[in-house]
Amino acid sequence: MPGSRMLNVSPVVGVVVGAVAAAAALTGCAPPSLHTEARTLLEAVRSSAGVETATLDYAEPMTLDSGKLDIRVEMSPRAGTAEVAEVVATVYDAYATTHVHEEGDLSVRWGDDRVHLRTFEPVADRAAVRTQTTAALRAADRGRLEVGVLADDVPADPGVRTAVVLRLPPGSTGAAVLPTFAELEATADDLADLGWTVRAADGSGLAAEEVSPSPRTLRRWRQLGSVEVPGAEYAVDYVAHRDRKGRVYPRVRVTVRGTEAPLSLEDPTDHRRLMRLARAQVEHLQSYSAGVSYALILEGRRVASVDDVLAPSGRGPGTRFAEQLARTTGLAT
Repeated sequence: MPGSRMLNVSPVVGVVVGAVAAAAALTGCAPPSLHTEARTLLEAVRSSAGVETATLDYAEPMTLDSGKLDIRVEMSPRAGTAEVAEVVATVYDAYATTHVHEEGDLSVRWGDDRVHLRTFEPVADRAAVRTQTTAALRAADRGRLEVGVLADDVPADPGVRTAVVLRLPPGSTGAAVLPTFAELEATADDLADLGWTVRAADGSGLAAEEVSPSPRTLRRWRQLGSVEVPGAEYAVDYVAHRDRKGRVYPRVRVTVRGTEAPLSLEDPTDHRRLMRLARAQVEHLQSYSAGVSYALILEGRRVASVDDVLAPSGRGPGTRFAEQLARTTGLAT
């Protein structure tokens, strides 16, 4: 198998490298350079099936600062998912052994699809990385993929977290988002650390921490899309980030356009329509006491926004919205 020599690095090597790095830090010296080993890894990647080009950017370690690897790979647009997953697994294996104390980045591109791997002192085994990468790549025939594989300070088992953004084909609308999630749920493995975001061409989108959105996420997305605005239509992109304490921070981006004629902030009727839409949608977000990021986009311009809305007692996002809107946007109350 091409590059197999990189897959059989002895654990003793990793221990020795780690011991040397620790000793170097204690004595105030820079860790040893692993540039030669990085070049060996690069050649293994170049010889992998489906790879057209591969480049390496290696930053030498300095005192109290680790070395850094950044490998960029261009694969044939006809490369299969197994070939892409093999490249990711090959590089991860080296990043988790020989280069375990260095910061590692890998970017793989084939056609319109992307995979990015980020590591630093990773603990996940190679099988977990391959499994998650392969599961994400199953959606490659449904649209354009952006896959992020993170093995850097992921505390929960299996030590790797993968986020997938699937962009549906041109002409797609929000009506295709939920059916796509249903199809993914029927075909993907049950992996708790595989998160999906599905975005349609009209700007609609929804993110789920797992392969299917939670009931609360679905309810919120539907509420945001339920506001009726005569003479206008809009697309809601909803992403809810969760911090390590379990608090949720929604990010909402709403793209609006006129159905009969272009909307204008200078037109009093259009102004009232946009104001009504924004206020109603922010009110739907008021249960999030930790924070909300909301933006209303018209003709490519952000015309209303609320960022990091805290909701102290008696003053929810709806109240704060009017105040912030008057200060920062064109939609004064």
